[in-house]
Amino acid sequence: MVYSISVIDMWKLCLNIIIIILLLITLLCVGIAFFLFRFACKRVKDKQTNAKKKLAEAAPSPHAPIIQAGLAYMNTQPYETVEIPTEDGLMLRGRFYPALTEAKRTILCVHGFYSYGLHDFGGVGDFYLPNACNMLIMDHRAHGSSEGKYRTFGVKESKDVLTWAQWASQKAPGLPIYLDGISMGCSSVLMAASLPLPKEVVGIIADCGYTSPKEIFTHVLKLWFHLPAFPILPIAGIFCKIIAGFSIYEDTRKHIPHCTLPILFLHGADDHFVPTVMSQQNYQVCTSPYKSIKITEGAAHGESYLMDKEGCQTHIKEFWRLCERLQNENQYIV
Repeated sequence: MVYSISVIDMWKLCLNIIIIILLLITLLCVGIAFFLFRFACKRVKDKQTNAKKKLAEAAPSPHAPIIQAGLAYMNTQPYETVEIPTEDGLMLRGRFYPALTEAKRTILCVHGFYSYGLHDFGGVGDFYLPNACNMLIMDHRAHGSSEGKYRTFGVKESKDVLTWAQWASQKAPGLPIYLDGISMGCSSVLMAASLPLPKEVVGIIADCGYTSPKEIFTHVLKLWFHLPAFPILPIAGIFCKIIAGFSIYEDTRKHIPHCTLPILFLHGADDHFVPTVMSQQNYQVCTSPYKSIKITEGAAHGESYLMDKEGCQTHIKEFWRLCERLQNENQYIV
């Protein structure tokens, strides 16, 4: 017996195959998107040990001794352990280091992605503390010693920065406060720039920040995984919104134009993780008349200070003088 397949049956078969292939591709995209969400946003199981080990292994070898020396230095300095609650019920933790001389300012140190406060700011402690700076070194939600299950790439962290700044204004009343953020911490302080910060906040140091979660996710998908943003990123954005409660479309460039505070932008010219152009874009939309930018040649991600201590210290000291002069002038305005 000979069986013949009609044209209609052939079309039905082809259509079923196409549907199956599309379903498999959709499932694959959903799976990759969920992996991206967990990789980017979910904290490691152990709050400190695993994170510290990974960071130590990932530290750029030329700078690892500086980072380790900075950690050792900070561990010899007196500090106060600080705990503050967030508006969504988490307990954040950090350390308050008093200046080695009579304090003239407080630096709120806001660390980067997958890191913790002392790792990112230990190396600058021997500059800040002897130069009359209190250092409030915090751990982000879902990082270090702080509580939290998910990182939100600056969206919720920006509100946490506001809470830390309010605490600093009460701890050292009258002293100028600087928001000093690196990488994800940089984007957090830039997103906080449009919030009702305490009047003591006089300036922002913005080191190698990205423009939005969407754009840094897009960049990392291409850089590390060689994958296109569409359709993976919109699906990952749904997971971020539903599970972690933040939008990947939040953007520093929406917040910076509302800030009149002086901002010092820093970035490494050889930063391939967060492209240098992102700081340049943040700088371009900044409407503050007291903005400046320093691009450090040869510096990769987060290495500006490590590569050019003298140059960065000079820029930071000039920035302090500017901000504190403006603060003093404003005190006499009736």
